Amino acid sequence: MLSKGFEKIVQQIDGSVQSLPPLDKWHPELSGEMDMRIDSLGRWFHEGEEIKREGLVRLFASILRYEEENGFVLVTPVEKWKIVVEQCPFIAIDIEVEKSPSQVVWVRTNVNEVFKIDGDHPFSMRVVGSEKIPVVKLRDGIDVKLNRACYYHLADIAEESDDVFSFVSAGCKYIF
Repeated sequence: MLSKGFEKIVQQIDGSVQSLPPLDKWHPELSGEMDMRIDSLGRWFHEGEEIKREGLVRLFASILRYEEENGFVLVTPVEKWKIVVEQCPFIAIDIEVEKSPSQVVWVRTNVNEVFKIDGDHPFSMRVVGSEKIPVVKLRDGIDVKLNRACYYHLADIAEESDDVFSFVSAGCKYIF
């Protein structure tokens, strides 16, 4: 059973996913580089100043995608601006485990996107520099980094078999 807060967000998922802009249909030429960066804690900065308005961060987050040739870009129908992302643009800040009928792990990000870990949103350990970080694929080439509390929550539900730790979500098995 999900908490009331998660339950309410999950019930709104269909509407919120449909409200994301159609980034896959927008293909303008690269306009240049914008002085914007997302640090390793998921904080957004413009011209060196942290963007503190949550609504503005969510707006930028909704038009962010990853491209092989350009990296992370903010895209509109007529412009595309390259930005800097230190690790992952989004951070998982909360996890809930729904036990019935089968186990499903739900994730909430710092930009209030909610999704379940499943075949479309798989968990993995990614090497960044000299460290391995836990991530979940979200969309448009974007990974979500799990904060420490979320990682420990997954570790709590993990099971050990033959010295391998793993957990199950939405019928898929994920190894640490």
